[in-house]
Amino acid sequence: MKKIVLSLALMMCALISWGQSQLIYKDQDAKTGLRSFGTSDIIVRNGMTDRHPLKVSLLAVESLQGWSYSLNISVAELTSRAVPEGSILLLRAKSGDVFELANTLSETQSRDWVGQWIEGTASKTYDNKASYIITREQLEALSSGVLKLRMQLSGGSFDTEYKKDRMGAAIKAHLAAIDSGISSGSDLRSDF
Repeated sequence: MKKIVLSLALMMCALISWGQSQLIYKDQDAKTGLRSFGTSDIIVRNGMTDRHPLKVSLLAVESLQGWSYSLNISVAELTSRAVPEGSILLLRAKSGDVFELANTLSETQSRDWVGQWIEGTASKTYDNKASYIITREQLEALSSGVLKLRMQLSGGSFDTEYKKDRMGAAIKAHLAAIDSGISSGSDLRSDF
């Protein structure tokens, strides 16, 4: 009986932590006091048969003009291929707005050269990366829900229509983590 209760408790802890975003990168420029924050990856799948599961994270960088954001996406594939620089990501928000973003990573930065062995098989998975500059307003619109995604890769593109709002939920969790870091008041000028 103890084993069953312990197993259920461990499963509940895993479910609670699944889908939560954490700040894994915090930096502050010693000279200017400007800050940067990066979040952990959240895996976004559209069911068990999803051929292109994504890892989604967010980077926020402070400048004298304000905050700028980058939406980082890793595509798990069985081949190592770059997401071409300037390739397009289309996102349809629940509001009906369509956002078009362009990849800023070069092909050598984007391509996963090493990969990771899939246990028990003779196959590897590769996390091919892309980074898209995005505005705060676009992030807020997408955090209310993402219906469809189209991502351009080398050699084609793929579409994903989300039955459940996993992408919007991931973006919402990342925004909450970034906002908690920003509001923590740990910059050079706070409480002066």
